[in-house]
Amino acid sequence: RLDGRLYAMGDAIQSLPSKIRAACCSEYDDLDFSSSHQTVLLALARGVTINGAPASTSHLRQLVTEKGKVRQMLADYYGCAKSDVKALLLRKTYGATHDAAWFKDAGVPVKAHHRFITAYANEVKDLAEAIVSKADRFAAKVRKSRPDRLTGRARVPT
Repeated sequence: RLDGRLYAMGDAIQSLPSKIRAACCSEYDDLDFSSSHQTVLLALARGVTINGAPASTSHLRQLVTEKGKVRQMLADYYGCAKSDVKALLLRKTYGATHDAAWFKDAGVPVKAHHRFITAYANEVKDLAEAIVSKADRFAAKVRKSRPDRLTGRARVPT
């Protein structure tokens, strides 16, 4: 294949079907770099507790393990391309709460978010609060409130 990726030659774990790879290498994370942000977040969430219980990651896990199915379900719901859904999921991964620009960019009418998106955003918010220090979250908000260094314009809320 000529897609820019490097592939192992001969006998290699990389060439095994993903289910066999998962069974043989259960102590390793299979990093899917087309959804790397979510895959890394899921790995970071391992062992995280919130209010004494394991952090909820069911929607994050479903996104990482069934990416195509989830994106298609959401594309059907919103009436947009899967690439638009990927952009929405990345926005939610990074805590976006103002989505008017996404609806405009995707060329779809504003509507209530699918329950998957709402649940996913809540999981990510809870994980961020458990993993990232309060000081770092505050510093990020301050940084985002400042004008863009290149354009001098105010940043649009996300």
